[in-house]
Amino acid sequence: MGSEPVEELPEDLEAWVAERAADSDASRVDVVRRLLAAHKLLDDHPGWLADAAVPGRTDVTVGPPSGVDEFDARASGLAERVEVLEGDLDEQIADVRQRVIQVKREADAKAPADHDHPSLERRVDEGFENYEEVLEYLTERAETLEDEADDRSARLRTVANAVVDLRRRVAALEREREKRDAVASLREAANRRGVPEAACGSCGESVHVGLLDEPACPHCESSFDGVESGGWFRPDTLTVGDRPALEPGPAASGPNATGSPETTGSSGATSSSPSDAGGAEPSGSDPSAAVAGERAEDRTHQGAGSGFGDIVNDESSGPNGDAEPASGSRGFAGDPAEGSDDTVSDDPLAPGGLSDERTEIDRDEEADDR
Repeated sequence: MGSEPVEELPEDLEAWVAERAADSDASRVDVVRRLLAAHKLLDDHPGWLADAAVPGRTDVTVGPPSGVDEFDARASGLAERVEVLEGDLDEQIADVRQRVIQVKREADAKAPADHDHPSLERRVDEGFENYEEVLEYLTERAETLEDEADDRSARLRTVANAVVDLRRRVAALEREREKRDAVASLREAANRRGVPEAACGSCGESVHVGLLDEPACPHCESSFDGVESGGWFRPDTLTVGDRPALEPGPAASGPNATGSPETTGSSGATSSSPSDAGGAEPSGSDPSAAVAGERAEDRTHQGAGSGFGDIVNDESSGPNGDAEPASGSRGFAGDPAEGSDDTVSDDPLAPGGLSDERTEIDRDEEADDR
């Protein structure tokens, strides 16, 4: 049997032979023949292999790396510990299983096999029987809360609207109060100076102080801030907040415009022609100025008839050139005579004052109160 040829080789050796044949471009038979020839030579001459020098070869014996023995020991210890824990866990699981089975058997032994729980069943049945009532109650409660929320929202909106309206009314009343206080102050100043009617310091139109609803000119809407007494050739003037400049400006517009430039007195108030002041018309003057003076005089008499006394046009100049009323000078009807204990009240709301006549603002406030 030893002389029989071997045709089959192990798989790994067969693969190596095939690889060598492919690398050397030789057949499988040639590679096997070379391999056998080399083996025969080494077998015939064993010293050749021992004396052969291999480049880079050393005679140092390489042992296992350090720490491998310790690692192996620890791994063995861990494996033993895991085995112990697995055994304990299996024992505990078996013990728990036995206890559960024991408890179940004891519970089954205490109660009959066909027993039931009527109280629990009754409670469950009652809970499912009235669930419709509970749902209906919750639905009604939700609707009630929604209606209450809507009602409260509507009330809040009503209150907010009322507060806004109240603020607006308060602001309007404050404006009316300020306006009325300003008119009252203007009337009080006119009452002290004995001026029932005066010319506007802006446009020169005649204005009845007792008929003013606001401290502004009804012709040019300029705001008044005081009263200045006039003189012989200068009418009483209601001063305005923004007085005109001292240099001549454009002619005044309106029914009393004369076409001649207005002159400004020492006090800064604009004065009209002498005919407007009630004086005699000078020769060669403009006829329109005379007509304007007659209209102003008519308005003066009308204002005196609506709550003021007759006006006495006699005036005298004081030591400073300011107009001062003489005895029997302009005043109001019913003024006390000199030396009398009765005095005219400075309060415009007192009897006999300038506010006896009901103004349009008072009538509006009474209408609002009603």
